[in-house]
Order: sequence, then structure tokens, then C-alpha cells
Amino acid sequence: MPSIKEQIEEIVRDVSGHEDPLEEEWDLVGKRIIKSVMLLEIIATIEEDFDVDVTAQDVYEGHFVSLKSMKKFIKSKKQS
Repeated sequence: MPSIKEQIEEIVRDVSGHEDPLEEEWDLVGKRIIKSVMLLEIIATIEEDFDVDVTAQDVYEGHFVSLKSMKKFIKSKKQS
């Protein structure tokens, strides 16, 4: 089974169409790999695939800026 990071990276690639390697620390919106509208689809997919709830506050707190922050967020929700 793929790791959480690999699953998130696959989601980002599917939504954005980005084919080049993604660094775990990159600000994906800042680097224009994903647009804000794409972020909504990424969040919806993460909610469904990982069975977690995402609030607007979670987004404002920066949990969806990078692959690393998304992975940390998912792990924290799964431990709750």
C-alpha cells in the first residue's frame, strides 16, 4: 500500500496535471502547481480517501500548503 505522502502526491498530480517531481516542502499554490479552485477538489478527495473532516479553519491554518503539511494534518486527524 502506498504511503500517505505517495497517496497525497498522486491526488495532487491527478487534480493539477503536474508531471514533474514534487518536493515535500514546496508551497504548491505559491509555485502555481495548484490553483485555489483545484485545492477544493484536493481537499474533497482527501476527505473521502482518508475519511477525515476538513474545516475552513484547517485550510486557513495552512494544512494544505505542501505535501508535508497535508501529510501531518492527515496523521493528526487519524490519531484523534
